[in-house]
Amino acid sequence: NMLHNGFEWPAETIGKFSNRIASEKWPEAWFTSADRDGKPWLYYMSPEFCSHCVDLIDGIIDGTGRYLKERGG
Repeated sequence: NMLHNGFEWPAETIGKFSNRIASEKWPEAWFTSADRDGKPWLYYMSPEFCSHCVDLIDGIIDGTGRYLKERGG
């Protein structure tokens, strides 16, 4: 939704995303919202979330490299 809807988040979509953040217990620092009338109007990814994603991808790449090196690939 961040990429597909840009700044035009449908009300139903923003509500579902708000519920998902709460129900899946994602860290509060991962997403920040711009609010309108006290309710989220859109969400955007925080620098903390972007760093988390880069670290996760680095770990996957490193792990894959170690695996291939150990098996002689």
